[in-house]
Amino acid sequence: PTPPVTGLSPARRATLVLLGHVDAGKSTLSGRLLLALGAAAAPRAGRNATPLAWLTDEDPGERDRGVTVELSRRTALLAGGIRLDLVDAPGHRDFVPAAIRGASCADVACLVVDAAPGRFESGFAAPGAADGEGASAKRRGQTREHALL
Repeated sequence: PTPPVTGLSPARRATLVLLGHVDAGKSTLSGRLLLALGAAAAPRAGRNATPLAWLTDEDPGERDRGVTVELSRRTALLAGGIRLDLVDAPGHRDFVPAAIRGASCADVACLVVDAAPGRFESGFAAPGAADGEGASAKRRGQTREHALL
């Protein structure tokens, strides 16, 4: 993780956290942003992760499982010398405390939503709602919970 930089006024830096359910594409989006902003080089990936996700998921366990477990913080310098701290938060319900930590340090949040048919609807379904399109009970309502963060 990138250490905090001191001496920058709050107006010259911002922290963006990406929240959403597991497999919604948060780590891939984080990698894409870092690449587009010139803050990272093109990565090489292993068997269970997309190459872009490896820019933020550095832990061998995360890479092997293809699931973010802990917060990842990367920095990009924007035009005008503005520093953007990009925080990739885990999406799995077992790691909600880490997602809360990420949300609490952010100036701005982006909710990443799975738009695949059935997965979008199940992400916002009320707990106890009937399964649709193969949605599992564990997946139901998870995006709704991330929106509350």
